[in-house]
Amino acid sequence: MIRKINPKKKNELEFLVNFIKENKEQNDFYFTADNKRVYIDTVRKFKNLLKESSYCLLSENEDSDYGVDGILITWNSIGGDKKRHYLKFVTENENALINLLRVFSWDNNIDLFCKLNKNHKKINTLKSKGFKFRGLRGFNGQEILLLREKRNFKRG
Repeated sequence: MIRKINPKKKNELEFLVNFIKENKEQNDFYFTADNKRVYIDTVRKFKNLLKESSYCLLSENEDSDYGVDGILITWNSIGGDKKRHYLKFVTENENALINLLRVFSWDNNIDLFCKLNKNHKKINTLKSKGFKFRGLRGFNGQEILLLREKRNFKRG
């Protein structure tokens, strides 16, 4: 089942922070403050991320060790005169990511960026869902930037 994260439930947030810290994808799950990466290792940092995010989804799965197999967030980055929406996710498997993206896509029609380590195992999953390569980032090009552009629907 996919549902929205409730930022007012401290027990849920503690549980989710532990899920994030235990997951191998945690290095790509961060936000930026004062030009520094802030990795999620406390409830306080997670709450700060949620405050700066417009969409926060949780994938529940009873078969998972945590009862959760994924988190998807769109973090709103504001720098200079630009506002960008970045996809941040931590998932145990590709199916969790696909399901989260499917629900997310029903409600959102925005330009959506995603910056990941260039060896991330789910890059092809994102590409299959409409994300396109936009360039290398980070020290020695260790990261890639992907973009899923807003869809323009025409009404007849």
